[in-house]
Amino acid sequence: MGTEEFQTNQLTVYPNPATDLLNVKTNNSDTINAVQVIDLNGRQVMTKSFNNVSDAQINVNDLSAGMYLINITSGDTVETKKFLKQ
Repeated sequence: MGTEEFQTNQLTVYPNPATDLLNVKTNNSDTINAVQVIDLNGRQVMTKSFNNVSDAQINVNDLSAGMYLINITSGDTVETKKFLKQ
């Protein structure tokens, strides 16, 4: 049986909690292609596309205060992180 290396924490989302701008940064050579922000009810509240960047900024100023999930597409993978909007 083969083993496959599983890497986590390839992306950093900061500041957390956020008030107006949320930064997403890759911690390796991957690039960011898209970001989806989802509320805790499962509704997609924001989608943003990027052109293979290693650092992205998302304006979350229009979001209501609360906890959100952010799906970050990087290459063929999607990583989900949580963030708090103040």
